[in-house]
Amino acid sequence: MAEALSDRGQWKESWKTDAWELLMTNPAHGVFFTRVSGHADLDCALHVMRAFDRLASLTLGDLEVFHDWEHVTGYDSIVRQEFVRWAQEHPKQGDAHILVKSRLVAMGVSVANVALGGRLKVYADRPKFERARTETIAGKRRASIPG
Repeated sequence: MAEALSDRGQWKESWKTDAWELLMTNPAHGVFFTRVSGHADLDCALHVMRAFDRLASLTLGDLEVFHDWEHVTGYDSIVRQEFVRWAQEHPKQGDAHILVKSRLVAMGVSVANVALGGRLKVYADRPKFERARTETIAGKRRASIPG
């Protein structure tokens, strides 16, 4: 695990196992970003949920979430179940943007989205995902400038 604050005060954390690799950060106040690769298991999901909870406790208002899961090759079924259960209990989550490539992962996210009432914005196109992420971060940074 590597945990550090950048010169802009941004938090960053990473984890790696034989099955998956996870990077999490908050690129701007009110934004939570994750990048996962490999096969996600419950341990991976719990790291994401706990980090969100820590960040949410320090954030006024909703958190916009961006999950770069383009390189997730698969996941244990309990992961989707736990993410859905957890997300239903978290009103501080604003929009959740998820980039996926794997058909299996896309299908799981689609099932989760139905259970969550359409709260997830799913992308198969990296440029569209990056545009949404960049615009959100810029907007949050502008909103946090006193003035």
